[in-house]
Amino acid sequence: DIKAPKVDIPNVDMPKIAMPALPSFGGGGGASSSDNPSSPLESQDVRDERARSAKADFADADNTAREIEAKALELRAVANDKKQAFKDAKDEACATRPG
Repeated sequence: DIKAPKVDIPNVDMPKIAMPALPSFGGGGGASSSDNPSSPLESQDVRDERARSAKADFADADNTAREIEAKALELRAVANDKKQAFKDAKDEACATRPG
């Protein structure tokens, strides 16, 4: 017969922590959600035109960003070449210095 020793664990009172309320995302869900609006505020043609305009704006911004990124890559290569030239010149200058 094995008997385990009795262990007294002290009772620790933890302070109450106020938890913030969960965020509400507004929708009731169900059949009346935005997937199937009962009465659209604007005609389909107006919404289609707005989507086309937004797509064109995005395409312009994306092309501009791609051009700038390409230029940045070219400039980074130039900077790296100049960095290597600096290192070579520094090594040459320090070749005759002791230490």
